[in-house]
Amino acid sequence: MSTSGRSDEIDGLRREIRRIYHDIKNPVAIIAGNAELMREIVKGMDVGEEILLSVNDIIEASGLLSDRVDQLKEISRSGTD
Repeated sequence: MSTSGRSDEIDGLRREIRRIYHDIKNPVAIIAGNAELMREIVKGMDVGEEILLSVNDIIEASGLLSDRVDQLKEISRSGTD
């Protein structure tokens, strides 16, 4: 494969990574936002500790997923400077 062909392939992969980033990032932000709202609602209610722990698990997991997705974005930018 020529250098130009390899460069085109890498550019295509970067575009695909950016597309995946956007496809995942928005739903993760919605999940995190709704889970934070749920946490505030259930704090004021007489619900079991298990529910609050579950909501906190959702918030934590969505944060971890968001961090991983951000890493994808950084990968798509690497070598473009």
